[in-house]
Amino acid sequence: MKLGTLSLDAVARPLPKILGAKLYLVGGLGVGTRAEYSGFNGGSYFSPDVAPMPYTFFRQPRQTWAFLEGGIGLELGRAFFQLKRQSPVASEGYTRTPVSIGFRF
Repeated sequence: MKLGTLSLDAVARPLPKILGAKLYLVGGLGVGTRAEYSGFNGGSYFSPDVAPMPYTFFRQPRQTWAFLEGGIGLELGRAFFQLKRQSPVASEGYTRTPVSIGFRF
């Protein structure tokens, strides 16, 4: 399944650095999209009480949605750890919780 997001975030650092670690808050807006996909669902049951159910083919069209996101991060020198929550707004989409770990240059 191909999925992509694009967001614009703002970072707030309301607390001072303590022992080389700094907490920060992240918030923003974004859009997400998922490519069209298809598959099978259903199947047969092996019970004499239930009639067999055939497999059915389904197709999901491309889906695009807007989302708000908010989260928290921890900076340790040049390394960082960030956790965000992305919730759809005024559209149907996925609620995601991406985790980012990396280094700043």
